[in-house]
Amino acid sequence: MVIFNDIKQEEYFVDNGYIKSNFISSNEVKEIIDYYEQYQLMGGDIMPFAKSLGYYISVFDSNLDRRKYIDSKLKDVFQKKIEKIMPNYTILYCNFMTKDPNGTEIEVHQDFSFVDEKKYTAFNFWLPLQYTDAQNGGFHLIEGSHKLFNSYRSATIPHNLTHYNSEFKKYMKEIPVNAGDGLIFDHKLFHYSTPNQTNNVRIAIQMVLIPKDATPVTYYYRPEEDKNNLEVYEITSEYLLTDNLWSDPKNKLKFIGKTPYEKIPDAKSILKKLNKNKSNNILEKINNFLKMYKIFNEENLQASFENDGFVRLPQLLTQQEIEEIKQFYFKYTNGNVENSVYGMYVSLDEKDTTKKIDTMKMIQEYLKPKLNKYLHDIKSHLGSFLVKVPNKYSYTYPHQDWLFIDNEQEDMFSATIWVSLEDIDVQTGSLGFIKGSHKFLNNIVGSPSPEIYTATMGHESLLLSYLTFPEVKAGDALIFNNKTVHAAFPNTTEKQRIAIGIGITPEPAVLHHYFLNPENNKKLYKLTVDEEFFYTYSNDTLRNTYHNKNYHNTPKL
Repeated sequence: MVIFNDIKQEEYFVDNGYIKSNFISSNEVKEIIDYYEQYQLMGGDIMPFAKSLGYYISVFDSNLDRRKYIDSKLKDVFQKKIEKIMPNYTILYCNFMTKDPNGTEIEVHQDFSFVDEKKYTAFNFWLPLQYTDAQNGGFHLIEGSHKLFNSYRSATIPHNLTHYNSEFKKYMKEIPVNAGDGLIFDHKLFHYSTPNQTNNVRIAIQMVLIPKDATPVTYYYRPEEDKNNLEVYEITSEYLLTDNLWSDPKNKLKFIGKTPYEKIPDAKSILKKLNKNKSNNILEKINNFLKMYKIFNEENLQASFENDGFVRLPQLLTQQEIEEIKQFYFKYTNGNVENSVYGMYVSLDEKDTTKKIDTMKMIQEYLKPKLNKYLHDIKSHLGSFLVKVPNKYSYTYPHQDWLFIDNEQEDMFSATIWVSLEDIDVQTGSLGFIKGSHKFLNNIVGSPSPEIYTATMGHESLLLSYLTFPEVKAGDALIFNNKTVHAAFPNTTEKQRIAIGIGITPEPAVLHHYFLNPENNKKLYKLTVDEEFFYTYSNDTLRNTYHNKNYHNTPKL
């Protein structure tokens, strides 16, 4: 049965066991925080059995009115939102889930079973009310672990993943989540959360989602009577809000029958499967590059672009167009430009915004109509002169360019169309590429540089030896994936090497920029931007923003 309306979410879930999406606005976040504050004022205490858990969840509260209040409020906010993306699902019950400062980690585990998982899939929906990462009790998971084995989980079933906590933590992937964004994940997915190391309470909401036609159940293990079977009871939302899953359901819930009790596999067996699954996922991710969004009119060009990461488009510009563009360049610069630390002059770094925008528009006006011969379903952004001034020391070292798309959308990519305005070769500063490097260096590059660490750093001299230099005549274009490692040797002639470039993405792609978190240089902000963002922000201004920590005015996704 298809679960998600969006086919991409469905495919991502099948592979990874979860999806991440935005569900509520900042105003709705504030509204739920108000509910939380009212909830706190109602008073109550946590049940004795839950006091040692290291976290608080409202279903453990002894005040039944508080539990019912928050369940009702959250269902009012989220039921229609859930049905919009998962039309056959409903909310079983809702909670607040908080971690106090210095609280303990939640060990590696799978969530309780709430449906017959041989027929149905039930989900946990987790949404924080503030930005959440490893520092304040953030979410970690093992992608694809929901497919490793079948099991029954409940409060009374003794053998579970927490026994293998240290073994599985090393496989976890951190999933930073913005306020209002949420994770919907299979209850079978391996996950855990870190301690809250900040001075503030980390507040999240949590709810159980089940198919509308599924009977919600709970499993109870009574080994003193029957070591080989689990008792199965039909459960209700009312029971969850007035009792608890640790109590004996006998004489309280409808007894459905028994099912065989099977222990989960030992850690060694699970890890063996996990490593096999991980290897298969890596191969699958590489193969997914062959499923790139198609933009080339000719299949041979599409194949070269997918396999090599670059392709040559001959004679994109005529000689007359080349001369007109050169006239524009000399009018605006008089040819008085210098190589930057990147081994060339880049007009996008001009401080004169008017000059920068005029240059962008001119380059796009010349190139966009020409692209129809080779490409379809694309949109362009930016535009710049890329000039190598003669200097025998000005290398453009091997690197990958900024990424302009959502890296989680595996069929999407951003690319550069680079056009030389004269015949060039290696001595003039022509571009060289490492074939296929976009497939094995699948990392994100953003700003500022050089503060943001990239995979090519420290390996530049070695990578230079692997470059391939396509032949380039005046008017020829090179289109390359921004993840493809590329470089240029110094211009050792007496003449400037003048080229132009624009960025492109597939038409459906949303423009993004990645910015290094000034307070944690292992994290990136993913910004949703438009082209005007780059009118204001160059690498220099983004570096100043980073060092001044003036990032709160930057739009965050």
